Amino acid sequence: MTRWLVVACLLVFGAAAVFVWQRDDTAPALAPATPPVQEPGSREPGAREPGEKAGAAALDSRAAPVDLADPARGGDERDALAAPEAPAEQSPRPAAARFVVRGRVLDVDGAPVGRVALARDGAGSLGQAAADGSFALELDDDATFGVRSPQYVTVLPARTRAATNDALVVVAKTTRLFGRVRSADGSPIAGAALVGRIPAEHLARWTVVTPRSDASQATEPRSWRTETDATGRFAFEAFPALVGAELTVEASGFESTRIELDERYFGVSFDVELAR
Repeated sequence: MTRWLVVACLLVFGAAAVFVWQRDDTAPALAPATPPVQEPGSREPGAREPGEKAGAAALDSRAAPVDLADPARGGDERDALAAPEAPAEQSPRPAAARFVVRGRVLDVDGAPVGRVALARDGAGSLGQAAADGSFALELDDDATFGVRSPQYVTVLPARTRAATNDALVVVAKTTRLFGRVRSADGSPIAGAALVGRIPAEHLARWTVVTPRSDASQATEPRSWRTETDATGRFAFEAFPALVGAELTVEASGFESTRIELDERYFGVSFDVELAR
């Protein structure tokens, strides 16, 4: 009895195994998963380029479009995106009228002085005189000008207010005027004021004819100023070497003095004595 029970159990288990095996063979096979093909230059959603900060894509995906037509949300954005107004047109500023000034550079004896620069005081060069001393300058305003040269110093500058053909610059050779101002007992006088001038009557001695009769051209001769240092010394580095020029010396507590200069004073040191 027991033997037949064992045989029956084996038959039942065998039949169940055959049934399971046949079911697996008849089930359709699943196709293997195939990875998606990625085109060159594209990237998967959510992937980052090298060096791209994490979260940039998330921030882009979270950014909600703003309805500029919605007054409740788009007011500030609409104003910020509005095109700026075009600036108001301004009438162009009229250019200053330019004019040409022609003239000559001469020394006090009437000889032409060429190839020297012409300039305003403390300003850039206006141009240069030709070899014969003639010049032609294009200006756009009134100008008083002279020469800028290590060999010559302007004694009578030209002044122009409009186009002219007879502007005149008068120059003289340059010399160094230097020395010391002292009292009668030999003590140096500091802070003494020295002024070099060419007297108006001295112009009559010049050979050159100056255009003083023309009000638009007339100028006064230049003057030169300096003062003494703590040791009573002074120096004019560029002074006209003109016989008849004057040097006036003044100091507080002393009588002023005036010296008519000549060759004895040019290029050599000399003393000026002031009396109390």
